[in-house]
Amino acid sequence: MAKKAVFGVATDESDAVELLNRLRSGGVPPQKISAVFSLASSGEKVSRGDTGGVLAELEWLRFAAFEVSGLGPVIAAGPIVETLSRAPRAALAGSDGALAQAGVSLDAAERYQARIRDGEIFIVVHTEDGDDEPRGREILQRSRSDDAA
Repeated sequence: MAKKAVFGVATDESDAVELLNRLRSGGVPPQKISAVFSLASSGEKVSRGDTGGVLAELEWLRFAAFEVSGLGPVIAAGPIVETLSRAPRAALAGSDGALAQAGVSLDAAERYQARIRDGEIFIVVHTEDGDDEPRGREILQRSRSDDAA
């Protein structure tokens, strides 16, 4: 059975915090929300110094740090953490990558990895049971989340 998910990209930390909190307050259970932030972005949207504030504001998500192949250090939360923790040097893109495991097409996974590298924040609502798909999709599309799908 293929994984189902709706996903989007927040363009900076404040948008990510707002969107993730909106998903939670909109009734999406925290255990169905994933997020990936790069700690070594080539852009200036997320930096190591700023990440502490994000972690404090989103402590309900329980972040973990990983070294991701082709991306460098990231912090991630939610079900995507399990996929990233399976390999010594985890991957986001590619057929065995965490994004493909979350239901993202291979082409889209490459694009999202590049956007994460540039400092944007990838957000997933895992919808295997279908209950949270309409709610998650609506919140992502109504937000400033770019490329909600």
